[in-house]
Amino acid sequence: MRQTPREVVETQCGLVHGVCRASGSYAFLGIPFAQPPVGDLRFMAPVPAKPWDGVRDATQYGATPQRRALWGDDTAIPEPSFPGDDKLVLNVFTPAPGKPRTKLPVMVWIHGGSYEGGSPSSPWFDGQAFNERSVVTVSISYRVGFDGFGYVDGSDAPLNRGLLDQVLALKWVRDNISQFGGDPGRVTIAGQSAGGGSVLCHLASPLSAGLFVRAIAQSPAIGDRPLSQARMIAAKIAERTGVRPGIEGWRSLTEDQIIDASIGLGEDIVLSPDPVKFACATVEAASFPRDQWAKTLPFGPVFDGSDQFLPASVMAATFRGAGFDVPLLIGCTRHEYTQQTAPMRPIWNRGDDARTVLSKAGFPKLGAWAMLREFPELENDTTKALGQLLTAGAFHLPMLNIVQARASARVASTGDVDTGVTGPAKKAGTWVYEFAWQKPSTGLADHCVEVPFVFNCLADENVKRVFGTSAAPRALATATQNDWVRFIYAGDPAFPAWREGERGRIYGSQSHSGVKSSRPFQIEVSMMRLMREL
Repeated sequence: MRQTPREVVETQCGLVHGVCRASGSYAFLGIPFAQPPVGDLRFMAPVPAKPWDGVRDATQYGATPQRRALWGDDTAIPEPSFPGDDKLVLNVFTPAPGKPRTKLPVMVWIHGGSYEGGSPSSPWFDGQAFNERSVVTVSISYRVGFDGFGYVDGSDAPLNRGLLDQVLALKWVRDNISQFGGDPGRVTIAGQSAGGGSVLCHLASPLSAGLFVRAIAQSPAIGDRPLSQARMIAAKIAERTGVRPGIEGWRSLTEDQIIDASIGLGEDIVLSPDPVKFACATVEAASFPRDQWAKTLPFGPVFDGSDQFLPASVMAATFRGAGFDVPLLIGCTRHEYTQQTAPMRPIWNRGDDARTVLSKAGFPKLGAWAMLREFPELENDTTKALGQLLTAGAFHLPMLNIVQARASARVASTGDVDTGVTGPAKKAGTWVYEFAWQKPSTGLADHCVEVPFVFNCLADENVKRVFGTSAAPRALATATQNDWVRFIYAGDPAFPAWREGERGRIYGSQSHSGVKSSRPFQIEVSMMRLMREL
């Protein structure tokens, strides 16, 4: 009897033909998990893909929901766009195709891109290095921008279509991944930026329950907003395009027309010539991070009592105990958005030093001193020091709020059927990390810097361009991926959980290549406590 080659795997919709690469890693690219969202399916909930005859070629990346690179070619992550209608696809990287008994753990990767762009087909998301560690890796696409997150009256999914795409992709993984050597009972969802925010949304959503057992949120940008905000954005686009804001009106527009009309809807960060005013406004915005994200990002997850995916905000759902039984690895880079204030350097750095500016903005003198002691690399640069406030307000504090909400969440009691004894449900652990390696191109550990370390792809040609060096520490990539793999396998990255004295791990600390267990984000923890007391 003739054996099927390992490059050919049978899915529920039909056969797919992938390609074998180095180190025994096989790639199956552009596999559709949903029907093309065009025609009568445009702006509707995703519908599972139809079966096909014969063997489908899966050796090239498929179409992407991102139609154009919104941030140009000089992006922090290479994000290619590919045309085509069949854009709800996923990519599988596996060392064990056609071996359902292997049952390897699975990581499903959700790309970032401010909910407006991004690509699952970035070379940085290739799962080969994870395959070498016996982890099956899947990168998924989802509708972005207005297609995925705009409010569409008259649709069977007026909200959160991009997140529903992700749910359907996770169901595809549940139903098909065993044929690629993966274990559907050991799925970890992971993502960065908007992808990290999506991970937290899945933890909060009743529709995602049971589709994964662990979660990794890297630099999560939740960006969830109430229905009123989504309605307002839809009304602005309708006004710009001259259509009635209903499903037929939206379908009368091309993708390019909607993308063009969406430009400039997000509010830019206001960089006041007065550094004291900027510091005051940034601290105030940090008290309401969801409102700030909703203003900055025109599109994102929407919570509404009538929505099945996200009936409540992520924070409210987390505090009520959503996702309490799922282990979570979560963290940020040290200087996420610190570089955003760089245009003000010629003005701000000619005036007062950072400590004086912070004091004038109302920071207690000891607080200003403590912040600059925590970030010595910023002390002699007022512009970067104030940019660090932006990082704290946009990323660090919202992340810590989620961590604290998980720790204090109210969870239902559980009962033993045989004995009738009830007791408090056991919460899963939360592990917090800080990525501190400073890339030479900016001198900062800014947004996206950890991604090529997680995927251990430092040899990719784009890394040198983005980092400004070809000598990024490979030992740090190995150490980082080791912890991710441990977490994917066992739900514990082998460093102290946050509840154990607020400890975590810092990557790229001190020597810029070492890893240490420590207390990350200590100045932000102090700020959060101070804000509660005010």
